[in-house]
Amino acid sequence: MKKVGVILIVFALLLWDNISSIKATESLDCRQRQSSVVDKVYWDGVELKVGQIGRLTVLHNTSLFKFDGDKKVFTRTLNKGEIYRIYAFKPGMLSVGGGYYVDRDSKVKYETPSKAKLEAVTRIKVETIRNLSHCTLQDEKASKPILLYPNLSFTSSNLLSSLKESEDYSYINWFYPSKRYIFKDHLGRINILNADYEDIKILHFDHLFNKSGETKVQKESLNFGGFHEGNDGYYYILYGQGNYEESNTKPVYRLVKYDNRWKKIAQLDIKDVYVAQPFDGSNVTMDSYNGKLVIHSARLRYKTDDGLRHQSNISFLVDMKNMKLINNGGQWPANHVSHSFATYVRFDGEDTVYVDHGDAYPRAIVLQVERENEITRQVDLISFPGRIGDNYTGASLGGLEVSQSNYLVISAYKQNVILSVVPKKTDSQPKLLQISNDNTKSSINIEETHISKINDNKFVILWVEENMSTNYNKDLYFAVVNGNGELIQKPKKLLGVPSPGNISPLVQGNSLIWYYSSPIYNLKEDKYSLEFFTLNID
Repeated sequence: MKKVGVILIVFALLLWDNISSIKATESLDCRQRQSSVVDKVYWDGVELKVGQIGRLTVLHNTSLFKFDGDKKVFTRTLNKGEIYRIYAFKPGMLSVGGGYYVDRDSKVKYETPSKAKLEAVTRIKVETIRNLSHCTLQDEKASKPILLYPNLSFTSSNLLSSLKESEDYSYINWFYPSKRYIFKDHLGRINILNADYEDIKILHFDHLFNKSGETKVQKESLNFGGFHEGNDGYYYILYGQGNYEESNTKPVYRLVKYDNRWKKIAQLDIKDVYVAQPFDGSNVTMDSYNGKLVIHSARLRYKTDDGLRHQSNISFLVDMKNMKLINNGGQWPANHVSHSFATYVRFDGEDTVYVDHGDAYPRAIVLQVERENEITRQVDLISFPGRIGDNYTGASLGGLEVSQSNYLVISAYKQNVILSVVPKKTDSQPKLLQISNDNTKSSINIEETHISKINDNKFVILWVEENMSTNYNKDLYFAVVNGNGELIQKPKKLLGVPSPGNISPLVQGNSLIWYYSSPIYNLKEDKYSLEFFTLNID
């Protein structure tokens, strides 16, 4: 194992030297990107270098040597009081770099920097690699993939116009609908969907992340709510509009069906469903199975006798082939939750599984199973203290997936990432598993959670921890669990790697793909840097 450690450290140094040797251009955007990175970390007044794992102080004169095969070859004497950086080690020996070693004995003192300083150097390395990659990027081609971690690669793609920023995750007390999606089409292209006020744009990329084109979709006159790639090969977009006049004849939702070339095929207008404002205080999720499409979201309701408009969830079931409404939710749906601040839905065969973040009825993260328009099961996974209807619960809901024998729900509560494992067998009790380290008494805040299904027995959990005591550093973590919620890969930190934001990562075989986009200012035209990240799961 120690030999493997030496190889990995040497590989990291070679990678760093290779990237550092790239000559950055003098364009304004590159200089700006570079200046945004703090480029040095100091340890007792001396710079801590990338790849450095410790330092050696010579207490008594000692020999420096290299290896000729297995034989030590003396090079020179290191004198008492000299200090050297340490980059690797072998059993009983320390490496000062360049293939030179000293014996690790009483003649030397070996010290290691704090974990925080090592992480700061790693973060600088990763961010610098990302920035340099953009500075050397050609207009029409993506960069070659760069290995940032043993299981995560990074690719800079074209600088694009009119790309939505990916730092769009906002969940204080309630969630919001996503305006962007990443998906793969029938031609094998990776696509980014961006929904703006005026139009919907789909950017196409080949398997090397080179931009291969784009498609503009004529947006309906209503507001964008959500997108779903149906299992029937068609695309579906849900739109909505306000109805504060409380008209039962005004379409409040419109579901539009497109073919795989984005030609509009059909539409379904939904009205008379007791909605004053769609997509209010929650996100939108959809799923499809066996010719049916289910939509789960939240809405602002009509005024009640108290003169107020209250918020609650709403769901629709649609016949995809005929674009007909099977179940319209209405005023009091069977799966009613109020308020509902995040909504997720999945089909499990003929069953429909819903999860909501409620603050009143119930005041809990609640899972419900529906069959033939009747709720057959309701489980309060995490119940919250406090007044009924108080928007603050201290929790967030991040996703729902279905394994062969369980429903898996990811959430954050009391500064920790919680995986709820709900057995499909109703005589078995759900389990709450803490995935993150215990942050209850720390200054850590969980800002973002995701769960992605690789297969029935492998699920990837992503989350972001924001450290409120160290300049609000945000670090991305991942862990892998099986279908029973048991860890098969312990949590790992991906320093310097941006999170997906308010999208679900694209699952490609055993990999997750997401992207990061941010504006580059002070250019003649608006441009956005675009980075793809590929996380490979063993």
